[in-house]
Amino acid sequence: MNRWIWRATGLAAMSGAAACGGDVTVGGGGEGSFWVSYCESRATACGTTPDACLPEETCARDLLRDEVEATLLECLSTSCAQDVCVAQIAAQFPLTAKGAEYDAACKAYLAACPGGNNDACSSTPILADSLLDQLLPCPSAPSCAEAISCFDAVTAETSDVCRDWI
Repeated sequence: MNRWIWRATGLAAMSGAAACGGDVTVGGGGEGSFWVSYCESRATACGTTPDACLPEETCARDLLRDEVEATLLECLSTSCAQDVCVAQIAAQFPLTAKGAEYDAACKAYLAACPGGNNDACSSTPILADSLLDQLLPCPSAPSCAEAISCFDAVTAETSDVCRDWI
C-alpha cells in the first residue's frame, strides 16, 4: 500500500472533522505511554525513527474508526506491512454503512477506471466515517480524470501532515 491514503487522512485529522479516536487504551499505562511504546516499536520493526511518529498521535487516532484503532495499532507496532494490517481489520470488523457506501463507489470507480487510484480505496476498513465523507465524492466523480483530480486534491490538501506514524 503506498502512503497516499495516510497523507490523505491527515486533512480530516487536522481540520478536526474526524469524530473518532483518542479513547483507546492498549498495552497498559496511559494513552501517552502507549503511543510512545507504539512509535518506538514501529520504529524498531521498520527501521525508522520514533521522533517523527510521536507528535502525530492526535491526527493519527482521529482518522481511525474507534473500534479498529487498538487492533490496527497493535498490528502496526510489529509489522511494516500496512496492507496486512488493513486486511486483518477487514477480516475482523465489518464496514460501517458509510464504509460500505465508499467501498461500493470505489469498486465501481476501479471497474470503470482500471488504471485508477486503487490505494485510495484500499484503506476503507480503517477510516473514520467523517473522513469517508470527504473522500466519497472522488470515486463517484463523473469521469476517471475527475476522480483522479479529486483524489489528488485531497492529497494536496493534506501535504505532509500525519504520515509518519505509519
